[in-house]
Amino acid sequence: MRHFVLSIGLGALAVSGCVYVSGGDGIHRDVYVEETASYDPDVAAIEAVILDYFDGQGEASLERLQRAFDSKASMYGVVTDDAGQQSIRVWPMDETMEAWASNDDPIGAGRDGEVLSIDIVDSRLAVVTFRFEDRFFDAFTMVKVNGAWKIAAKTFVRQ
Repeated sequence: MRHFVLSIGLGALAVSGCVYVSGGDGIHRDVYVEETASYDPDVAAIEAVILDYFDGQGEASLERLQRAFDSKASMYGVVTDDAGQQSIRVWPMDETMEAWASNDDPIGAGRDGEVLSIDIVDSRLAVVTFRFEDRFFDAFTMVKVNGAWKIAAKTFVRQ
């Protein structure tokens, strides 16, 4: 299993040691990298899918959202009812994408979010964790279908 910790747009890391990276907050940091990693086309493709989700939602772009999610994908989230009881709710992504894309006043691209980790299990399955502003943590199960990475499931919890 390959494991990477990076921000969207970071496609290559240096040999073990300190690396200078720009965080989503615009602050540059020295980060210690324990693994040797180089450009990986799967990592780049997965990052592009996550960016299509994130910016597609911010731009209310159905085209970008449909590029990111498989047509049969679902979204899972922990919700709290009026009595304070938590449960898992499931939404079909086709309806969710339509709702996101119908936003008449989208916030736009460039919001605060970052990929926390990408775990590529094999050449067809990956799990991505993502921080969405200071509001949500997302976990995406991604599969490669006909040579293209797609989000099969999105699970979120509030921060």
